[in-house]
Amino acid sequence: MHQFAAADRKTERIGRGQDGVLARSQLLEAGHTSRSIGTRLRSGYLTQLHPRVYGLSAVPDSFAKRLTAAYLWAQPGGFLSHRSAAYLHGLDGVTKGCVDVSLPSTRRTPGIQCHRLSSTDRPRLRAAGTVKITWVERTLLDLGAHLPPRTTGLALDDALRERKTTLQRLWRELDLYGGSGKSGSKTLRDLLQLRDDRDGKLESQLEAAALTVLRDRCLPQVTPQFVVREAGSNPPRLDFAYPSCRIGIEAHSYRWHLDPEQMKKDAARDNRLKLLGWTVLHYTWDDLHFERQRVIAEIRQLLVRCGALLV
Repeated sequence: MHQFAAADRKTERIGRGQDGVLARSQLLEAGHTSRSIGTRLRSGYLTQLHPRVYGLSAVPDSFAKRLTAAYLWAQPGGFLSHRSAAYLHGLDGVTKGCVDVSLPSTRRTPGIQCHRLSSTDRPRLRAAGTVKITWVERTLLDLGAHLPPRTTGLALDDALRERKTTLQRLWRELDLYGGSGKSGSKTLRDLLQLRDDRDGKLESQLEAAALTVLRDRCLPQVTPQFVVREAGSNPPRLDFAYPSCRIGIEAHSYRWHLDPEQMKKDAARDNRLKLLGWTVLHYTWDDLHFERQRVIAEIRQLLVRCGALLV
């Protein structure tokens, strides 16, 4: 047993940097043999997670451990993709739970959703710690094949809002890899057709929901994140505005806007704008999701009162 003490120490050093997971090749390089690996499995020092992939039993199970194990199993040539990549990108609407890998073979193993790559499909990859994942553009394309459009849309809006991608880069990804028969391409194409450069200027999921409502064909184009320069020093910024009519629209979340201090700030800003002839409308998450037609009707009514020419 003592002859493998150095191998155990090296194993633990490698494992600590990989969420407690090692490939069989790494154990052999550390100085272990097939026999010593078997002994450590029987003693409980190691657990077998997948073929040729082992976990240090002292490291508790976690989603990160599962992702690293899947990545090592998918070698050579495999990588984390789809929902796993979206989770590691930190995109809205995607939670931990699903383990997705893409690889150029038909291998399968329990607990991993495998996606086979064609011989010509070689997406761009980036490092995420000790694993590799698809870039956000390809990740969003893949998501469209496995998640509802609304959830994929949340992830898309977050990627634009956090400057993780641009509409131009997403359209280019579709042109390169979203041809006929590519799963997810229709969903992403449909979602992109509903968006424009304003989406990248938003700051929250709630603002994204508001812009979806404000894109209604009954309303003229709205300007997001509008700064009222005429207010002088420290000009207030509105979530959305129709500047020519001096109408502002605020998307209010309960978390940030309805606490007493924020309410005071909002009231002071609205009073300041009212003196300049502005009208500010406030809408909550429930308004935008459950009272969409009322919101549109109210905004349209105010636009007509201000003399806007509507279709």
